[in-house]
Amino acid sequence: MSNEVIGTQTLRKLEKSSTATIANMLLKKGFKNVYMLGLNPLSEKQPKMVGPAFTLRFMPSREDIDTMVNYSLTTNLHRRAIEECPVGHVLVIDAMGSLKASSAGDMMSERLKAKGAAGIVTDGGFRDTPAIKEVGLPAYQKQSAPPATVIALHPIEINGPIGCAGVPVYPDDIIVGDSEGVVVIPRQYVDEIATAAYEATLYEDYAQQRIKDGESIFGIFPSTEKSLQEYSAWKRNNTPS
Repeated sequence: MSNEVIGTQTLRKLEKSSTATIANMLLKKGFKNVYMLGLNPLSEKQPKMVGPAFTLRFMPSREDIDTMVNYSLTTNLHRRAIEECPVGHVLVIDAMGSLKASSAGDMMSERLKAKGAAGIVTDGGFRDTPAIKEVGLPAYQKQSAPPATVIALHPIEINGPIGCAGVPVYPDDIIVGDSEGVVVIPRQYVDEIATAAYEATLYEDYAQQRIKDGESIFGIFPSTEKSLQEYSAWKRNNTPS
């Protein structure tokens, strides 16, 4: 993970916070469109995904330009995106929501994993999904799209601003993915949001235990001034999980 974008402590806090909680903290800052709705993890067993965004943008393909010969060139931006994605980053692909062709396959996922990438996200779909699951790289898609990329997708830009599943993503925004989906944190707020989400997670653990013990949800969740005072007193005498 590049410390130039995200520090170790911030990374750890995000790893311990759910995407839902992170989205709630962003909502408190006024950000309403941060969750990539409709995208799902490729595997229930894949690890948590946290990393800065490295982006790839597609446009519709055209038959005289998008051929397998063109695709094999070292100048092809799709393949360059795989090679240039930095260590610890998440490759985020704007496929315009298209399921007519694949955004990537198992060989590209294997290469990203070998390079130390944190994951891959598309608002379209992947091919070779059983093999991608075996690779173990965290991956999120709308649904599988086996046809060859050149049939419908032309790579037009690397590491510029994109929209993915209707959410704006700028290079080095922080991408967090868990079993529910993917959330985007504007990079200038990542430390603040990570701390707020982590603290909210600790409080929710405390509140959940009180509710399990038979207490009413009223006055505990959402938190009140009184419940936060009680939580602070509890924290002084306990080590949160």
